[in-house]
Amino acid sequence: MKSFKLMIAFIAILPILIVIGCSDDDKTNNPVYTTPASLVGTWWYLSATLDGEPVLSFAEISHTDTSQTGSTTFNANATWSGAEYYEDVIVFTQSGTLIPKGDTLNITRTIYNGSPAPANDTFSYMWNVTGDTLSLTSTIYAPTDTAIVMALYVKQ
Repeated sequence: MKSFKLMIAFIAILPILIVIGCSDDDKTNNPVYTTPASLVGTWWYLSATLDGEPVLSFAEISHTDTSQTGSTTFNANATWSGAEYYEDVIVFTQSGTLIPKGDTLNITRTIYNGSPAPANDTFSYMWNVTGDTLSLTSTIYAPTDTAIVMALYVKQ
């Protein structure tokens, strides 16, 4: 008799568990991010420091050893693109998405010089805009060392 009552209780509870366990598969929980208005626009490289020491040329922090300058464009829809130039000719491009969280930008690169970027190609920057100057600061971790890079950009 005891096992019969347990079976009836289980049968009575089973439909409730099924309803609770089923979720709406059509729902997406992807939040929509927007870029802060002060960050939207095209920003041109101005200068940088590496562990507080001035970087002498843009090529020291760029993706190519010939790049002379670079720009980054942040769009209102939380996307970005960047280009590096040598004698006014584009020599490197990249683009992706960003997630702004207060004074932190989590940037994901999806395109790396015309090809898909590696999975999880994500960087984190502290950012600040003062007037027409953008400061981006990042800590770079290497197997045996870390470095802090701060780059300044001026709005076009």
